[in-house]
Amino acid sequence: MGIIIKNVEEMKYQMNNTLCSVKKSADNVIQSSDSIDLSSKEMSKAINHLTANVSQVELAVHEMSASIQEITNNIGGISREVSSVKDLADKGKNDLKIAVSNVSDLSNSVQKSGENIQKLGDASKEIGSILEVIREIADQTNLLALNAAIEAARAGEFGRGFAVVADEIRKLAERTAKSISEINSMIKNIQKEVDASVRDVNNISKAASESVIIIEKLNSSFNEILSGVVEIADKINSVATAVEEQSSAANEISANISVVSAVSEITEQNRIQSENLRELAQRLLTLVGKFKLKMC
Repeated sequence: MGIIIKNVEEMKYQMNNTLCSVKKSADNVIQSSDSIDLSSKEMSKAINHLTANVSQVELAVHEMSASIQEITNNIGGISREVSSVKDLADKGKNDLKIAVSNVSDLSNSVQKSGENIQKLGDASKEIGSILEVIREIADQTNLLALNAAIEAARAGEFGRGFAVVADEIRKLAERTAKSISEINSMIKNIQKEVDASVRDVNNISKAASESVIIIEKLNSSFNEILSGVVEIADKINSVATAVEEQSSAANEISANISVVSAVSEITEQNRIQSENLRELAQRLLTLVGKFKLKMC
């Protein structure tokens, strides 16, 4: 009987120690749960505040993403327009090359025509000189025919036949002189037309030369435009690259915002688990409190 009582006392002692340990552990759990709950609440407040700010940031990020997308679309449109302008500038440059070639060919043709017209004028002057010699010969022939007619008249009957011949020579000389006069008049008209044509050719040649200069200046302007377009295209590509980097950054920010939201959810779950653990510890203390424990 004594052994049983001793064993019971030993069991009571061990149970008392065990329950004391359980009570201390439960107290520690409650304290830890309270600390966790307090920390969780503080963290929850901070996270809620952060979430509110994050929501604004998220909204701003979405707006920024939309703006970036719009900028990207606009850059794409601008890039296409710049490409079209570059194509037009290239075409204009090629057209100007063709125009310069055509004007140069025209200038050369006009120059050759002017030279040919000038040769015609020189030839007409030479013809005029020859006709002047013929006119002088006709005048001398007419004078000789007149003298022959006078001598034939003096010869009387013997000079009658000679007088007829002299008269025919005189008439031929007069017709020759008349024809020469008409030809001279024609040559003068031809020379006037030749001079006018030469002036026109010179004016056309001058205008063609000026056109070539203007076209070359225009070609230089096209080259500057083309260089500017290429530079703009390079800058647009740089902007597009920067916008793409901004888009990647915005996506990363959005991902980080999602992480913050996930942390907020985890913190809330931890707080709930802490409350559940505190509740279990409190129930355990209640159960332990039903036992009369000695000083622990």
